[in-house]
Amino acid sequence: MKLLFDYDTNNGDLEIHELIGHIDKDIDFKKLKSDIISATKELIRVIGQPVYDSVVTIYEAGSLTDDQNDLLYNTRYPIALDAIRHHIKSSDVTHGNNGRKMRVDDHEKQAFEWMLDRDNENLERKYYKAFDELIQYLDETNTLWKSSTAFQESQKYFVRTTADFDPYYPINSRLLLLKLQPAFRQCEKRQIMPRLPEGEFNAIKDKLKAATPLDADESLLVDLIKEACVFHALAWGMRVLRVTLFPEGVLQNFTSDRTTTKGRLPSVKLETELAAQEFASRSKEVLKELETMVTDQNGENTAEDIDCMSNPKYTFDDDDSFVSL
Repeated sequence: MKLLFDYDTNNGDLEIHELIGHIDKDIDFKKLKSDIISATKELIRVIGQPVYDSVVTIYEAGSLTDDQNDLLYNTRYPIALDAIRHHIKSSDVTHGNNGRKMRVDDHEKQAFEWMLDRDNENLERKYYKAFDELIQYLDETNTLWKSSTAFQESQKYFVRTTADFDPYYPINSRLLLLKLQPAFRQCEKRQIMPRLPEGEFNAIKDKLKAATPLDADESLLVDLIKEACVFHALAWGMRVLRVTLFPEGVLQNFTSDRTTTKGRLPSVKLETELAAQEFASRSKEVLKELETMVTDQNGENTAEDIDCMSNPKYTFDDDDSFVSL
């Protein structure tokens, strides 16, 4: 695999330290290389091999323009951060024949566990932010990315951009939007399609794809669809994705206000589950609004009406006119 580091032999150390200035100089490229390879593979899974290969070609050519330098920096930085955050977790202790031991000398002491937890979370958030900035940069400048399978896949849902998502819940993150795609697909297939008249789902999507103006009723319908998908995706994401992918205030209504060390630890599963339930409840409320609107427009039975007719709940007792056996 071709990497975006150490093309000129023994230059990898300098390239890493230029990107991440706060790490010690004794962290060398050879020790990081395996983590850089893993980080590179993760990045390729998101942006695609053709886009990555185009950056490698620019890097190896040298004599870069300002735009090429920007592209190289934005691609390298998340790779370097991801490699460092994984490398240092294994470097907190030494690994020898007698097991793992803490490394301490006369001038340095091992950080407390709460310090390590905070630093791990901070590095993880920096990595996600750098990755997000890369995708935003590609959205704005890179035609190869816009023609890629990864980008085209993200454009087939009702919620396609942060401009579609943020009016209902602000995330300001293209990376998180990409990570939520399975939830958009799930919501559209299981919750939206069964509630719309036959053919209307694809008809509206075709209009959006062709940038055809929607009438007033269609615009209201699309707003409700987007809102339901957004909250369904948030509920799904809280249970499936890393909390650090989300804005830092996403759990503020479900966590303690204490400023103690424990209050600063990463959120426990209970808090994320409470948030997921709240988002799921909001999605259900919007879906009911959607059903009402579709019924008013088309005069058709809602999903609740259909369920009631398919599964009638009779209430017979000894005082009714029917014979008891």
